[in-house]
Amino acid sequence: MKKLILPLLLPLLLLCGCDGYGSYSEIEDTFLVSGIAVDKGENKKYSVTVEIVGSNSGDTAPTRKQLLLSGEGSTVYSALGEVSSAASKKLFFSQTVAVVIGEEAARGGIYEIIDLAMRDTELRITSDVIIAKGGKAKDLFLMPSAGEPIRAYEMRNVLKNSQKTYSVSPEVKIYELINKISEKGIAASLPAFSAEESEKKRSLAICGTALFNDDKLSSFLGVNESKIMSMVMGKTNETTITEKIGENVVSQRIYKCTSSVKPEFKGNKPKIKILLKLESGIDELISKDHVLSDEEHDKIIKELEKKLKNDVLNLTKKFAYEVDEDIFGFGNLIYKKYPQKWESFKKEDYLKNIDYDVNVQITLRSTGFINKTDDEK
Repeated sequence: MKKLILPLLLPLLLLCGCDGYGSYSEIEDTFLVSGIAVDKGENKKYSVTVEIVGSNSGDTAPTRKQLLLSGEGSTVYSALGEVSSAASKKLFFSQTVAVVIGEEAARGGIYEIIDLAMRDTELRITSDVIIAKGGKAKDLFLMPSAGEPIRAYEMRNVLKNSQKTYSVSPEVKIYELINKISEKGIAASLPAFSAEESEKKRSLAICGTALFNDDKLSSFLGVNESKIMSMVMGKTNETTITEKIGENVVSQRIYKCTSSVKPEFKGNKPKIKILLKLESGIDELISKDHVLSDEEHDKIIKELEKKLKNDVLNLTKKFAYEVDEDIFGFGNLIYKKYPQKWESFKKEDYLKNIDYDVNVQITLRSTGFINKTDDEK
């Protein structure tokens, strides 16, 4: 069962996570911590690495540089204590933008890591929470720079840019993670990063979404499934979806996506109605017929709607039968609208007993097609 974190703590956390320096701590006497990496320790339970914003001074204007300090402990808090004791200045956490958790540590559970946000009076609860897929969280801080020397800032920028233009996996702040773990009928998911190889270079990249069973990492979604998840959750700004339609490969640029998810009951049988309305353009069509008729245009759009509908249904089945967690939060919607029915309906496998009605409507802003003339038809 999930451990409940009292909602009354959130206002206190918001006060504690405010920006700025207090009177007790002057800038010149502190190390500004930009990011925290939490991994499974070699000798103790946890290894914690903090990324510090340093500076290079010289004849030109000062530039930022990265400093890393690590320590181990039986708890995250004690590991941070080891880091603090080895630092020459006080560590200051009120400007921390990212908490990165290694895959192995996340599979062991994240409750103790979340607990850090409640115990530390400086750590801001608007920090992003990220999972390092396939390796250690510290490794992401050791990646070569793509221009921004502070990796926590780079990860934050990648997340924000992705949310605006690709909508792979939405940002999740510490307070949002606390809410998900506390609420009934919804499970946690977090953006996943990995080291991407291209032209013999390694760079930080979002590789999908990390899914949780209670507080333990259970599995991952790839990029395409993550995009579908974001669409259903109403977290999509813009994105691109590529689908194979018959012999054609269609790349659809989605400029706007609105999502409506509503629960209803027929007798004692729950149903979730999902409506996706997309405003799209066709970025690319790989087809043996480069010139298409109006009827062929319409057929491709109908097939795209059908394919996206099947993608959504397949994802609901995956969450019910493979992941076995309510990532979409359908149970939470049922609980809020039908609290009495929820009490009699809730059980560990309730996702398997929900019917789904999915409708996808695509409106094209532009087709990107060349129409056939009357003679060509």
